[in-house]
Amino acid sequence: MTKALSLTLASTLSLSQLSEDHLAPFYDEAVYALGALPYLLNMSLIAVTQDQSTFTFPDNFLSLLEVWHDDRALDSMTHAELLTLSTQWQEHKGPPLAYTEENLSLRQFRLYPIPPLPSDPLLMLHYGGAFGLDYPTGNVVLLATQFIQDLPSWLELPLVLGMLAREYALESPHQDMAFAQGCAHVNQLLMAMLPLHSIV
Repeated sequence: MTKALSLTLASTLSLSQLSEDHLAPFYDEAVYALGALPYLLNMSLIAVTQDQSTFTFPDNFLSLLEVWHDDRALDSMTHAELLTLSTQWQEHKGPPLAYTEENLSLRQFRLYPIPPLPSDPLLMLHYGGAFGLDYPTGNVVLLATQFIQDLPSWLELPLVLGMLAREYALESPHQDMAFAQGCAHVNQLLMAMLPLHSIV
């Protein structure tokens, strides 16, 4: 469902008290808020160059949920936890065991230890082989929540109701706490029924 259709639905449910232009910022905020929840997921395969330790995840990714190197799921560790392993942890090389997002620029993460070898080229010559035997080795795989402008249709109504609940609870000429609470309640019911971990 497109952003425009979602905004039209929100305006209609407000009996045209709220314009689509007025609601547009609320839509973007609501979609970003979904990034804290595992509803809209995506995966990315990132090539590794020799001795590369820091990586940037794609622009539409919001929050990392899982990071793999090769066939190993990596643990998320804090800077303090890594320091307990070694004060020189940033220099260690070997098969990665963990990753951290602390003390780095936004949208970056670092592997520990540093992978000493580059990954195979991202060319899957026999795509779809059994048990992933055709998968290129040595790459980093990310699973993350993502921001998308056009939501799946099953998320449209809960998102619109959440927007209306927020807007009608604010102090304004059209404030309506009963309507805001009703929208919030139905939003919570619908969100509770939705499947988690939908990869789009």
